[in-house]
Amino acid sequence: MKVTIKKEVSLEILFNLLTAAFEGGSNYWVGFADVTSHPKHEDRYKNDLGGCWVQDIPLSPGGELMICDSEDEGKRYPLNLETLQKGIQVMAEKYPKEFVAAMDLENGCGDADTGDCFLQCCCFGEVIYG
Repeated sequence: MKVTIKKEVSLEILFNLLTAAFEGGSNYWVGFADVTSHPKHEDRYKNDLGGCWVQDIPLSPGGELMICDSEDEGKRYPLNLETLQKGIQVMAEKYPKEFVAAMDLENGCGDADTGDCFLQCCCFGEVIYG
């Protein structure tokens, strides 16, 4: 039996998932992130995954990062509000255990593995690493 439910996902949850991915969960495959557009673009943002700014960019209207896959050089994936929405939908459908963990704000929206799953869903439409 399959049951479909609707769940509102807050920007806070997406922010926490991106934080988990960028602070360690996805560092083994993400080569760098490049700011392609941001309303408050500054040169210091380029190629820096360590700052909290990086999570804000794709969550901002008109903001976008390009994620470089270090395992497949030359491949870049856009990260913006549209791809985040698609990624969380893929996560809910294909990886329900990780999705449930991601929705748990009280426990930090999962861990590094949950963040990595989310970022891969956003970039690839599935988990291909790990």
